[in-house]
Amino acid sequence: MSAVSAAREVERAEARERVRAATRTLLHDLVRVGVAHLSPDARQRVETTALWAQSADYWRLADLLRRVEDQAELLLTRSSRGDERTLLDLVALAAALVDALDASPDEPRLVGSARQRYEPVSGIDLVGLGGMAWARTGYVGLTCLFWQPDELRFLSWTDARPDSMWGFDARKRYDAYGPWTGLGSPRRATGRGVFLEDARISEQGRISGVEATQARMGPGRGRLRTLDVVSRWAELGRREHRSLLDPGNPLLEWAVLRPDEVGPARFDPVRQVVRRELVDEAGDVLPLELRWTPATAHAVARVEGLDLPEGAWLVCRVPRTSAGFVAEPLSVVLPDEGRVDCLHFDDAPGAEQVRERRSQVGPDPDDEPETEVEARDRLRSGLPRPAQVLDAWLVRQLERGTGATAAGLLRATLDAHHRECRAVGLSVYPVVGADADPAQALLRSLHVTRQLAQVLA
Repeated sequence: MSAVSAAREVERAEARERVRAATRTLLHDLVRVGVAHLSPDARQRVETTALWAQSADYWRLADLLRRVEDQAELLLTRSSRGDERTLLDLVALAAALVDALDASPDEPRLVGSARQRYEPVSGIDLVGLGGMAWARTGYVGLTCLFWQPDELRFLSWTDARPDSMWGFDARKRYDAYGPWTGLGSPRRATGRGVFLEDARISEQGRISGVEATQARMGPGRGRLRTLDVVSRWAELGRREHRSLLDPGNPLLEWAVLRPDEVGPARFDPVRQVVRRELVDEAGDVLPLELRWTPATAHAVARVEGLDLPEGAWLVCRVPRTSAGFVAEPLSVVLPDEGRVDCLHFDDAPGAEQVRERRSQVGPDPDDEPETEVEARDRLRSGLPRPAQVLDAWLVRQLERGTGATAAGLLRATLDAHHRECRAVGLSVYPVVGADADPAQALLRSLHVTRQLAQVLA
């Protein structure tokens, strides 16, 4: 290594050390004041630190801090999507990531990467499962989902643009040419077999849209029958147990569900969400929810009027939220017909027109859906009782702020909770030292509890 390269490495190492120190101070300050007492200045500090982390090539940390900033903005504007517990979970995860980076400052798994790396694949056999248009902060796009029968896994292709770019319509992109030579449009791939030659795929399963890739179409019925169908919702929690610090893969959140019964549709005007309940063959209930936005208006109308045929399957993204698993529908698979009904784009026979925003219409007050708090309590019920008590105490303390209570009392109370958890076999909770920083100790305890809840859910 040349002297110049060595000097650059030293400079980057020093910059990263400063970023970690600044991030730790920021996160501790947030919980010392209390997330219930957020200020615009605190949100601005998070934004600045995220930019600093990105300049040091700490991509995962920068992305996580931007998520903290987004949640803080929702809370400051009193949005119905704002949630203090979600913010606390993000802050605890960011603090855990900083601790891990202190031990391994250059570990690729922790650092992340700026761009996806695509590897060439000579040939790949797929079947299309539909697409969805979306809009997020600064971007709009179209994502299409595919199933790879040979590997029994989901793959995806996305076309996204900055929302300031004139002339790009994510919904119209579904019927536009491409993305691969030989494919008339993304719509033509839905429900049909697609064989790609000279494709490029990322480690996470994203397919590049390069024109050099050749597409050949074929029947989809046989490929659809290879889908891994989940008929008991308890299996969703057993699909994968991973560390919260592992890089996330959104494609692992997708599942094909076979409900035994689908409950009636209810629209929540506050959250702007349509909700139905999916009941499995064991009688367990999984909420199906879709938020109304201009991009999802068509799908919301389809979900409201959906009468699922007998034997049909639902393709859903099923992320684990702070309230448990929630299904977000993409399409309906009719395996006997070898057909896929894309809820975000296809019209149902006799379907009502796409709904307008229903801010005045509410659910039946005598039949309201389960609240976020009730669902979250149900998720925590999987923890042993001492861990449930600890979790509730941690949330109260971090919401009100650790600076409002004597440090010695916080350490003693936290240590007592940990001792009760160890008494029932939860040895992951450590002894709290007499000189421990209360903010740091509480955040670490919350992260351990969240990881434990994921494993035991």
